[in-house]
Formats: sequence, structure tokens, C-alpha cells
Amino acid sequence: MQNQNQTNQEQQQIQQEPLEYNKLKVCIEYIHNPPSEKSRQDANNFLLESERHKDFPLVMLQIFENESNYATKHSAFFAVKNYIQRYWKQQMKKFSNTISISGETKLIIKKKHVEYLSQINDKAFRKQLDDSICHIVANDFPHHYQEIYEYIINNLKNIQQQLQNGQLSVLAEQVTKNFLKSTQKVLKQQSKKRLGSTRQMFYNIVQSIMESVLYIWETVYSGFNNSLQNGNQSEIQGYLQLAKQLDKIIIYTVLCSSNDVHTDERVGQIITKFLLQCQKLLQLRQNTKDEDTKEGCNKELKVVIYGLSLIQQTFPFCLIANFNDYLQLLQIIISQSQCDEEDLVLKVSLLSFMKILKCFVYYSDSDTYLMTLKKDQKEILQPVQQKLNQIFYGFFSETNIQSILETFITKLFPRVISDALTEEIIEQEDETYFDQTLDEMENSIYNILMVVVDNLLIRFPKVTLTLLKQLVDNLISNNFQTYSMDVKEGLFAMLGLVPRVCEKNQIDPNNMILTESNQPVVIYESCMCLKNILKNSDLDIDFSQLIDKVVPIIIKLFQSFQQSTVLWNLVYLLSYLLEKSMYNASSNVLQSFQTTDLNNLIKTDSDLLKNAFVDMFRNVLVSFPPNSNIKSIIALIINFISYSLQQAQQNPNKGIDASMLSLWYLLAKEYSPENHQMDNEMKQLIQVYIPFISENNESDIQIICDSLYILEEYVMLNFIPISDYPSIIQLIEQKYKYAQVLTSQNDQLYYENQNGAKHYINSEDNDIKVSCLNITTTLLLIYMNQGQSDSIQKFSFILKLALNDLIHPYNNTQQGVSGMRSAIQSLINRFLIKYPEDILAYINSIGINNEQFFQAWIQNMTNLSSKNQLRINSVTLLKILPNLGQNVFTQNLDTILKKIIPDIVNYIEHKQNPQLKEIEEKRKQQNKPIFGKRRMTDGEPSQRKEQLRNTQLFEDLNLLQIFQQQFKSCFQQYNIGDNLQQILGDQNGGLYNQLVQLMSQS
Repeated sequence: MQNQNQTNQEQQQIQQEPLEYNKLKVCIEYIHNPPSEKSRQDANNFLLESERHKDFPLVMLQIFENESNYATKHSAFFAVKNYIQRYWKQQMKKFSNTISISGETKLIIKKKHVEYLSQINDKAFRKQLDDSICHIVANDFPHHYQEIYEYIINNLKNIQQQLQNGQLSVLAEQVTKNFLKSTQKVLKQQSKKRLGSTRQMFYNIVQSIMESVLYIWETVYSGFNNSLQNGNQSEIQGYLQLAKQLDKIIIYTVLCSSNDVHTDERVGQIITKFLLQCQKLLQLRQNTKDEDTKEGCNKELKVVIYGLSLIQQTFPFCLIANFNDYLQLLQIIISQSQCDEEDLVLKVSLLSFMKILKCFVYYSDSDTYLMTLKKDQKEILQPVQQKLNQIFYGFFSETNIQSILETFITKLFPRVISDALTEEIIEQEDETYFDQTLDEMENSIYNILMVVVDNLLIRFPKVTLTLLKQLVDNLISNNFQTYSMDVKEGLFAMLGLVPRVCEKNQIDPNNMILTESNQPVVIYESCMCLKNILKNSDLDIDFSQLIDKVVPIIIKLFQSFQQSTVLWNLVYLLSYLLEKSMYNASSNVLQSFQTTDLNNLIKTDSDLLKNAFVDMFRNVLVSFPPNSNIKSIIALIINFISYSLQQAQQNPNKGIDASMLSLWYLLAKEYSPENHQMDNEMKQLIQVYIPFISENNESDIQIICDSLYILEEYVMLNFIPISDYPSIIQLIEQKYKYAQVLTSQNDQLYYENQNGAKHYINSEDNDIKVSCLNITTTLLLIYMNQGQSDSIQKFSFILKLALNDLIHPYNNTQQGVSGMRSAIQSLINRFLIKYPEDILAYINSIGINNEQFFQAWIQNMTNLSSKNQLRINSVTLLKILPNLGQNVFTQNLDTILKKIIPDIVNYIEHKQNPQLKEIEEKRKQQNKPIFGKRRMTDGEPSQRKEQLRNTQLFEDLNLLQIFQQQFKSCFQQYNIGDNLQQILGDQNGGLYNQLVQLMSQS
């Protein structure tokens, strides 16, 4: 609140100070011609700051009006335009820094801009002026900007009067052309917000504009028709340029109208004239040899056809008198087009076709659409809808659909994809054809064409799919010689749209999709159809049978294509099928993977394919039942990893892909020496590549973590002898130190919320530390299980790093802190249980006293979550209780009891109730991670790791007895008796009573 008040005071102070004309002018000049770069920056900053002054736009307009230098005038006018676009619309009050323009200032700006419309003819200034006015109009017209309406209507009447007096020269004046362009821009802006409960005044204004402009429009077209008869090329070109702006005004005037346009006879007459004019333009374009005239025809055709498509999309029923003529016109243009990507007339015609098909509901099912109308509207529009329905289905007959598709296949597709390979065509997904983020005219003809075909397939599925099947059957029966390759590519592109149509219309795809063919492209297209059907439907499919049939086909297809994006689609489908058939893959699938072609294909340089193969191999590893003999697949994966890492060694700048190591880690988790029998190959990977990984990629956190996880699995596989553990410990220390460097950097990366709390952004250092601590715990347990007693010395350096992190005051909002602290606690607990005196002596030797350590250790208990961690922590706590010291013990007694009492109660219940103990033992046996019997999920540790973590749990200890002995000893040592409840701060006595009860429990 204080900051907001300060900001408001600063703004008021700026607005009260006079704004110097000359200083603003100099700043504008410095923007274009600065004495130095610093001068330019200072000038720019001053101008931005000056925007907060209430007189800024008015002073800028004075500079524009008074100065003679063109660059200065342009910059001042440009600054006003930006100011209007940023601040004209009133912002909400919560934006305290928002500049608010006063009503008086707005009124001056609006009046001056209307004056400029009659004064400015320069093209650059005119564009800025039109942009500013359109922005004002968007917010203020019609209720608060009558001046612009008066300007438009007065100029229209003036032009109309001159034309009535025979002064046709007015049409050639630049002032008239500028006026028409500004008017169409204003109307275009208004057409975007046509509807609204307060728009009646606006509709009345639009009608008055239409009445005035129609006379001018008809006069121009009358002159154009006379020029056509006389063959006067210069007059024709002049009228074409003029007609383009007038057509836009007429189109946007119609688009600004109310819904009554649906039945407006005048609009129907306008559309009739537009269609007649298109016919004349097409004829002129075909007959003329003058390139300028031909270009003028194309521009005018593009405006009219695109405008008709907008009218049809907004008011579908207003075309009732001309709907059939409109459809036939589009078909003629499409069929006669030369199909050049620069052919804008073809593009707008296809877009118009697309919009008609997308407005299907208006023309097809009367009940569906009419039920959305009010009763009075329904009575008016029902007969209109029925007539349009007849015209629509009369045009889209089976014969005409066949003609349209054949035009697309034999003429349009070969031209728009003539430079593309078959692979590049068939790889696309139908959902990506039309980019909704672009202006629709920026989409390619090929993409628009595919959307039109997609809509034809969806609207008329039985007819179109049958026709496509007939074409393909004909192609196959003639051994693929019927059509040229370009034509076949168009057909295959259409086939790629089939699956979504089948799914949307609930048509059995097996009746439409080809499965028996010797042509790789057809087989590929069938596979893509299958992929889309599986992806887009909820069919109940037996994937175990499906993969038996499809996997061999896919793998055989690998040899037929070279382009990585096409192969990626195949690998994706294969990966998807394998994922869906976990545990159910058969020997037939296993045999399919035993091919030389696949072994060659995995030696790819394509990153796209590598990532696809990683996913595929991850899925194939788990598609067979646990304990399966899949030696051939293991060999493939080893070769794939080996080749990829070899490439990384040869190209250090490219680096290692983290996904490759994630696959290697999964392989190590799933590997069974007894079943897979490839120990030497597995060892070769670790011997060759882990040193390389360890020395490089320090900046890639995931690679560091995965390499440590892989090492951990190899340790548990006994692929690394215990004599090599010191070098592994040295590597762990190196990575932990690197994580410490990241910690010091990341401590600076945070943001504060509104309450001032810090939220840290990065957590990579914690991920590395957890990986280091996990493998350290694994090595420690192996040492302990073998009876080695010098573990503190072996792990002294990493212990020091971990202990420093334990007492470090981390912010718990930082991601990963809890997991890292939990791993530290688990590691230190193992030492505290096994070597309590030695580890405490070591802690003191590195400068951490007992009280400092125990305070941090007790606070850190809250980060433990797993049952084994909590069990070990309770045992540790009981064992070191007398070592805590009086201050730590008394200050944390309630925390200690809350953590340990549930374990003691649970121990007593199991001891007193043998049935509970039997149930617990049975559950342990059922969930015991026996390797090869069940599969661990991605988030779980490997079964070997689970087995190792279940050692050194001290399950035979009498926890109640130790609890009573240790607490009794502490109470005596610290003279705690009657003051116990006071030390606990337990006013209700709940915790105190539990403790007393347990101390007396036998």
C-alpha cells in the first residue's frame, strides 16, 4: 500500500510539472540522429517517462503539426499512435502504474484525428492515422465518436453528389482513395464486434452508410462494364483499383449488420452482383494478354470471393437466392486454377469451400439448428433452411463429390506437392494441417486442401470412403501403374485422414483400411491408420494378439524408408503396442526383433530416431513377463547404447543424451545374470563409458544422476569388485562437491511472495546429492554385511559434506530439500547404530559439537517417510538417547516422544497379539521383492536395492526394554522427575500419560 501511494504521488508530481516542447523535440531527434548511443538511450527513457504526463499526446501532436523535418514529424505521430494503443482503453484500478487519459484530452485527440483525415495524404502518415483511429473506434464508436461517422457520411454524400453531377474525376482523386481506404478499415474493425444488446444505434449508422455507398459502388461497376465493352485497358485497371476498396466497404458494411441481414433482399441483390462480377472478372482474366489487367482481376477476385466467404460464414442464410451459383463458381475456379502456391484466388476459393463445409449444421439437419432459435426466428428461417438443405445436398451429390475428389487428386495435389517426397507427405498428422494461430490466408494451399478433404470425409463418410477405396482397389489391380507418382501421393495423403473419420462416424475401419499389399507406402499408411484409430478410440482390443500380427510388419517396414520422421512414426506405433501389451509379448514378437535390418537401423545419427528407439526399448523390456529369456533384445539394447555413447565420445560438442542413460539404468534394473547371460557385454559398457561420463557433462544434472544410479545397480549386480569401491567413493565425492557449488549458486536464485517468503527456483544440486547419498548407503550396507569395520574412514569426506548439509539452514520451500535431508538422515543413522561412539567422535573432529549436531538431526526427522527409514530412525534414537546432552534432550523431549511412541506401541501390539505378527510376516513374504517375480515401477528402486535396504534393520531388538532403559537412564542423569510434565509443556497430560504408561509396561 505504501509503494502504491508513493507511485501515485510520483505520478501526480510528474503531471503537475510543465512538459517542455523543445526538450521532447530534441529527444525525438536524438532517437534518429544521436550524438552517442548513451544520448539515444537517455532520450528514449525520457520519452517513456514523459508518457505519464497528462499533456504528452497533445505536445506530440503540436510537434507533428509545427515541425518541418519529416523524421521528426513521423516519430511524433508514431509516438501518439503507440500512446493511444497502450492507454486509450481505461484499465482497472488495481494497475496502479497505468496511465489514465482524461476525457478532455481524448476529445481533443479524436477531433484532431478526424481533421487529419482530410489533410494528410502521405502514405506513411496515413497508415499511422488509420491505425490510431481504428483503435479509438474499437473503444468509443458509435456512442462517443460521432465525429468519425459524420466524416464518413459527409464524404460519401459529397462523392455521391459529384457523381450525380457527372464529375467522375472525383473517383480518381487521391483524397477519395484515402477516404475509401480509411472507411473500410473502420468498418472492418467494427465487424469484429457486431453483436451486442446496445448495438441498435450502430446498426442504424451502418444502414445509412450502406445507402450512401451503394450508389458510388454501382456507379463504379457501371463504369467498369462500359470500359469492358470499349476495351479501354487503362480505364479497366483504374476501375479495378477503385472497386477493390469499394467492395471491401460493402462487404464490411454487410458484416457489421444485424441478424436481419439473413432475410434482407438488398443484401441478396449485392451478392448477386458480386457473383456476376466474378464471372466477368474470370472471363476478362482468361482473355486479356495484359499482365497488369490480369493481376488486377486476381486482386479483385480475391477480395470478392474472400468477402463472400466471410458473409457466408457470418450469415449462412443470406445466400439463399445465390447459394447454388456460389458453389458452382467456387468449383469452376478450383477446377480451372493453375494451382500455384501464389494463386491467392485458388486459396480463397478453397477457404470458402472449407467454410461452407464447416457450416454444415446450417444446411444439413434442420432440427439440430432450428432448435437453437427463438420461435419467431424459427418461423422465418425454417423455409430458408429447407431450401438451402436441398441446394446443399443437390450440389454435394455422389457424382459431384467424385468429381471434386478427382480434381483434388489428379490436378491440385500433384501441383502443390510436386516437390515433396512421398515420405514427407505421409508423415503429417491431420490435426496439424491448419494453423489456427496464423491468419487463415497464411496457411499453405496444401494444408487448406487437406482440411477441405477432411471435412468432405467427415460430412459425407460413406460416399467419400467408398470412392477412395475404389480408387485404391483400381490402383492395386493395375499394379500401381494407373496413376503417376504425384497422383498416388495425393491419394495417400487423403488416406492419412481416414482413421479420424472412421472413429468420428463409428465406421468399422477394417472395411476401409488396406492390409494386404506389397507396396511399402500402402502398408505404412495402413499402419498410420491403425495408430490413429488406437490413439483416438476407446476400442476393447486384445493387444497380445494385435502385436503378434503387427510387430513383424512394422519391423519389416524399417528397411523400406530412410527419412527419420517417417521411421519415427513406425517406431512410435511399435512402442505404443509394446507398452499396451506389458507382460504379454510372445516368442513371435521376440523373433521379430532378431533381424539384421533392425540392428543396422539402431546405428542412426538422427536424434529424433534415437529418442524414439529409447522409448521403444524401454517398452519392449517390460512387454515380456518377468524372468523371460530375452537375450536377443538385451543384445540389441546394449548395441544401441554402445553405438550412441560411442558417437558422443567421437563428438564431444554434441554430448550425451540423458534419455540414453535412463534406458541404460532401466536395463541394469531389469537385467538378470541367470536368464540373460550377457554379463561380459554389460561389464564392457561400464568399463568403457562410465569413466567418459564421469569426466564430462558436469553441466547436465540428469546425466550425473543417472550415471550414479547405473553405477549403483552394477555394484549390486557384483559387476564391480569391492576392491574398486574406493574409486567409486572418490567419484561420489567429486559429484557431491559439484553439487555444493550449485548450492551456493542456487541460494541466490529465488523470488519473494507477497508475504516476503523466499521461494527457491532451482533444485538440481539436491538431485545430485540424493543420487550420491543413495549409492553411498548401498556401498555402506555391502561393507556392513561383509563385516568390515572401517567404514567411517572409507566414507570420511562424503560424511563431512553430508554433515555440513545436515546443519546447514536450508529453506524448506526449495524443491528437493526434503528428499536430500531424508537421504542424509538415513545414511547417518546407519553409522549411529553401528558405530555410535566412533561417528560422534568423527563429528566432533570436523568442528561440529554434539549439541549442534543433535539439534539438526532431531529437526531433520520430519523428512523421513518410508517404513524402513522410520524404523531405523527409532532404533537410532533409542541407542543414542544418553548422548544427546541435557539441553537437547529437554528442549526436544516432546518431539522425540511423538516420533518414537507410535513405534513402541506398534511393537507392543504385535508382541501381545501373535495373529498380528503372523499377518505382518505373511504380508512381508507377499511383498518381498524376489527378483524376476514382479516388476518394479519407474519410481521404485530396483528389487536388488529393496533386498539390500531390508538388511541391517535390527528387527530382533526388544524395543520396549531399550525404551525403558534409555529413558530411565536419561531421567536419572538429568534429574527429571516431578518436573517431567512441565518440561514436556503438556498441559492436557496426554503425552505425559503415554510415557508413564510405557515406562511401567511389562
